[in-house]
Amino acid sequence: PIGKFCYFPESDEPHLAMVAAGSGVTPFTSMIREYAPHLGKEGAPKRMTLLVSYRSRNYLINLDTLHPLSKIPGVRIVTTLSRENATDLGFLFGRINEEMLNIIKYQQMFQSAAKYVSAVNEMYQQLFHSI
Repeated sequence: PIGKFCYFPESDEPHLAMVAAGSGVTPFTSMIREYAPHLGKEGAPKRMTLLVSYRSRNYLINLDTLHPLSKIPGVRIVTTLSRENATDLGFLFGRINEEMLNIIKYQQMFQSAAKYVSAVNEMYQQLFHSI
């Protein structure tokens, strides 16, 4: 990952919106684990949203940590699989692109948000102008 992966409550928006691909989810898992129990309190964001893409269910990095955190009010985790259709299990199917962002209503998701992306450069460049 390139860039800052720190939340600064004094200067950042009160909503953290994160997009990750594969192992890029790792820094965001730490951020969610740190802040989710404290959402809305001083020094913490009000909401957190993570859109994460994996190749298939065989590559679900940190899912065992993220799943329980997604139950906390104010935490939204959207997971897509790019090479396996498992929509019957609650996963979206396909790569993260502008069409996918429209499906999950990204404009609402990223409005007034501190935005973080941890993905391969190609995805980063594609998403940069969308979010």
